[in-house]
Amino acid sequence: MKYKIIITRNRQHYRFIKALVDKSYAIQCYNNLIKENLKVKFDKHFVNYAPCSYQIELLSPHKFSDVIEYEKDELGRNMKAPDRNGWYIWRLKPWLEPEYFTIYGLPGYYDYNFLYNIIKKTKETIGISTIQNLLILDIEGKPLIITLKNIPDAIRLYQLILSENFNHILGFGIMSKINRKGFYKIAKNLGIPIRMFYTNTTNR
Repeated sequence: MKYKIIITRNRQHYRFIKALVDKSYAIQCYNNLIKENLKVKFDKHFVNYAPCSYQIELLSPHKFSDVIEYEKDELGRNMKAPDRNGWYIWRLKPWLEPEYFTIYGLPGYYDYNFLYNIIKKTKETIGISTIQNLLILDIEGKPLIITLKNIPDAIRLYQLILSENFNHILGFGIMSKINRKGFYKIAKNLGIPIRMFYTNTTNR
């Protein structure tokens, strides 16, 4: 094994991707992963309430002339690159780690592609709005309730959906207090617990 590709979170090792032997093939795989990663539209910004960032690294056991020994911190100051147990950081790029969310009434977690396909296949007009950390899709009076980690994530997903320029999407922003009263009655009649609309974060 001569080269490794890993994902880091907040500059700490997060996930091992692949080990490679050939130098040229290692660079090719690394570049292909970056290209494929650009398809991620809704990425992770928070973990356990704290902001996070991800990078993809190509590591080498050899100290090439262009290995990364120093990086810039948030203030633009030079800092020594993190130790990778004797491996050198040869290539470094930002990484879009997909974010997942829950949908009320469905088991498990889902990504943006799943939600996009639901919206694309739906023929009826869909009204979208947010309540706290929830994104509400109103499909002919039947709400689809998506729980995000926090309010910024809910707003970000709302804006992303609007940017897709679907013809059958109507954006209403943050649901007003007046409209919430009527919506809560609909939710209650559908057996949806009202308490879920009074939280603003989810710890994941």
